[in-house]
Amino acid sequence: MSLVRSIAKCVAVPTNYAQRVLEELRRHGVYLEKCSAERIGRIVLIPVKDLERALRILNRIPFIESVEYVVKCREHFDLRTLLSRYVPREVVEQIPRSFDIVGDIALIELEDRVAERFGSIIARAIMELQPHVKTVYARGPTVGTERVRVLRFLGGEPKTRTIHREHGIRIVVDVARAYFNPSLATERSLVASEIPRNSIVLDLFTGVGPFALHIARRVETYIVACDINVDALQLLRESLSLNKLKGFVEPLHIDSIEMIKGGFLRDRFDAVIANLPHKAPDLVPWILDVLRRRGRAYVYAVCSDVTEARMLFENLCRRYGCVIETIRRVLDYAPRKIIARATLIKI
Repeated sequence: MSLVRSIAKCVAVPTNYAQRVLEELRRHGVYLEKCSAERIGRIVLIPVKDLERALRILNRIPFIESVEYVVKCREHFDLRTLLSRYVPREVVEQIPRSFDIVGDIALIELEDRVAERFGSIIARAIMELQPHVKTVYARGPTVGTERVRVLRFLGGEPKTRTIHREHGIRIVVDVARAYFNPSLATERSLVASEIPRNSIVLDLFTGVGPFALHIARRVETYIVACDINVDALQLLRESLSLNKLKGFVEPLHIDSIEMIKGGFLRDRFDAVIANLPHKAPDLVPWILDVLRRRGRAYVYAVCSDVTEARMLFENLCRRYGCVIETIRRVLDYAPRKIIARATLIKI
């Protein structure tokens, strides 16, 4: 698996500005990921997708010039195409086209026999496609009340801990100790954008706290972030120390279901987030109980499509006194299954 050299448009910056420039270009999606930055003396050449846009983004950083230069680039392959050189065709067809990346750790779904025989080759291919990935695991199911994934190490650095970045937030994650889904980054940002200032929010099943962190970064709020997994809450506390937040997050080690069923939190919260798709719809009556009037509940469910989700939540609203504000398809979950989110208003 080799690199090729290609001409790319680059910005040339002094070495002491290189890391800052690289982060800024990545944040705006302008860094040319398939090519590598190269150092020449005291200058670093950073390849970009759009030179004019890059220069506009970096106009306040001094000493930046543009240049065309021959840098190392990866051929444009998806994972299956790259693996077809090294793995039998019938095996390649069983390998997913995509994988999750959490910080610098990649997680891919593989059958046990494929992982055992070809795991190290698959890991090398993923790390070639995504050079910032340092570790690769085959991911299994999420097990137990603490929602911890079964993992199989495939290659790279033997570590499970990383810092994941999304929408300007740093999230400390240990993929062996707590559940985290990077595919929900946009969803977390959307929910956070709807939370008004000075709200009191209950984040059930918070895990490492990504919803709570998104909300607290955007607006002054008080967020109670609950989970039964003590390791996940410790990771959340570390994330709180890494981010500049407007809101206050209180991690609480407790069974979220027992908490809302306890009856001592009636009418306390302006918003409740219930991101446990297999169980959350069954908890709607208790979620509404802890909400104030006109409060919002963000409830996730596994359904065949949006129509089924609407029927499910319309029935719940008729029974328990709420109305549907929105129904949103969040992501695909399995063949003919999606995760949907209903925003419910207590009446």
